[in-house]
Parts: sequence; C-alpha cells; structure tokens
Amino acid sequence: MDDERTREDDDRPRAGAGPVPEEELSRFQAMFAHLTVGVGLALGSEPTLSLVNPALAAMFGRSIESLVGAPIQTLFAPEVRDTVPDIIRRVRETGRVSVETTQIRADGTRFPVHLTVVGVRDEAGQLRYRVSTLIDLTAERRAQQAIAESEDRYRILYASMREGVALHD
Repeated sequence: MDDERTREDDDRPRAGAGPVPEEELSRFQAMFAHLTVGVGLALGSEPTLSLVNPALAAMFGRSIESLVGAPIQTLFAPEVRDTVPDIIRRVRETGRVSVETTQIRADGTRFPVHLTVVGVRDEAGQLRYRVSTLIDLTAERRAQQAIAESEDRYRILYASMREGVALHD
C-alpha cells in the first residue's frame, strides 16, 4: 500500500530524475537569472534561503549574497511573520501554497506580494527543497488606488452639479 501513489502525488514536482545535460543546465541558469519574478529556494524544511535570483534581490533592495542564508521570516513584515511556520507546514502537507502577504525591503518599506511556494520531493517522497516565487503587487495596488480615487472625484463632481448632465454613446 505504501508504494501506491495517487494521481496528485504523480503531478507533484520531483527531484533527482537523473543527470541534466550541460546545455539544458545552461538554459535553466540563464532563465533563473533573467526571470522578472523573484525566485528563492530553501532546502528541505530549512528556514533559510539557499539560492535566490537577481529579481528577488532587487525586489528586497538587497544583494544576492545578503539573502543567501537569511532566515525566511525576516523577509516578511513583522505583523505577518507568525504566518511563516504555517506556510512551511502547508507546503510539507499539500505540496503547494499560494497567498498574498506583506514583505519588507532593506529600507524598511513594506510591499504586497503574491507568494507561491512549491515543495519538490525526491523519488522516495522526501521533501528536497521548496521553491518560492514572488510577484511584487505594488504597481497593481497603486493603479487600483488611482482608479478608486478617480471614481471618487467624478462621483463628488457629479453629485455637486446643479445642472443636468446627459451622457451619449
């Protein structure tokens, strides 16, 4: 019974599928370096980063070197740090977590992100590492706020008008 795997298990990423040809490895390295979303890797259940891409470092206003070995919790805003153990637990249990949360830059500014963490397991089903992708939502939130403010201005203008107004398409 222990050897049986569900379809869900088969769909989970697995590590150790064999050696990767050098050309393919080179393509993956280039892709990792040029992604515009932040990517970080943590080994097993370790609470620190082992590998990060330049986009992640730029997002936090830090160097790659300063992030490698950094405790993952320190990247989260203090008010949401207590959610980190639960995120790690959920990845161990379900293989994937996707949440919106708040991170903190080197200069102390907070910023919203969409965080997805995927657990990668070996052939024996052991968690080898966790891959996190972060998408900075700052620009999206600013655009949403600008739209809301614009709608408010037009609503106030319309409500305060004494003349009749008609719109025609």
